[in-house]
Amino acid sequence: MSHMQPRLPKPRPKTLRIHLFNRVKAAASILSVLACIVPSVQAETIYKYTNSQGDTVFTDQPTQGAQKIIIDPPPVIPLTPINLPPSTPIPPATSAIPNAPLAPSIQIHPTPQAETPAPAPANIPMTPSAPAPVSTQVDPQLTPNGHYQSLAITEPLSGPVVAREGGTIFVQVKLTPALDIGAGDRMRILIDGDTRIDDSTGQRFLLNDMRNGPHSIIAVIMRHGQNIFQSNPVNITLAGGR
Repeated sequence: MSHMQPRLPKPRPKTLRIHLFNRVKAAASILSVLACIVPSVQAETIYKYTNSQGDTVFTDQPTQGAQKIIIDPPPVIPLTPINLPPSTPIPPATSAIPNAPLAPSIQIHPTPQAETPAPAPANIPMTPSAPAPVSTQVDPQLTPNGHYQSLAITEPLSGPVVAREGGTIFVQVKLTPALDIGAGDRMRILIDGDTRIDDSTGQRFLLNDMRNGPHSIIAVIMRHGQNIFQSNPVNITLAGGR
């Protein structure tokens, strides 16, 4: 008879033992985390009492005669890990036109608005009244010089004068405005203070029988026997006269 040898158990692979060790280590880590969490979610105890002023007070300090109240902790909500997608870096913004010059800024000035005239009262007509016509005529009776502006002797001029035959000279005056005959104005010519021409409406006169030597000639406007305007004297030295 042959002897049978007993079968020896095969040794477990080394890889299986390492895997079991890792599982036990992970379970121990979970238990240690739970041990740290459990004390923080225990029930809380507070004390309620009424003070001497009648106010209700809640405190966490034990007080004589206070009512003990236990507050249950809120339920623990398990945290579910969330796998967030990896963040993608945002590339820096680039200009559409590289190295393009900046456009100059434009300053816009406000457009001035025209002023609106204030509305006229409803009861006042807006038609402008025509200005009163200004009279260019002056009442001769109200002014000492009438309405005359200038009176001058234009012939002869001051200085030496040669008389015509018979000691004759011409005297001409210039009056602005014209002689107002309707008001009774008349021209008078004085030679050395003596009247040689009187009650005339003309402006050119003939004087004869003039003597040689110096003479002063003045033209005067008379109105009803009154001197209302006169010229400056013209001083001559006559030759060729009588």
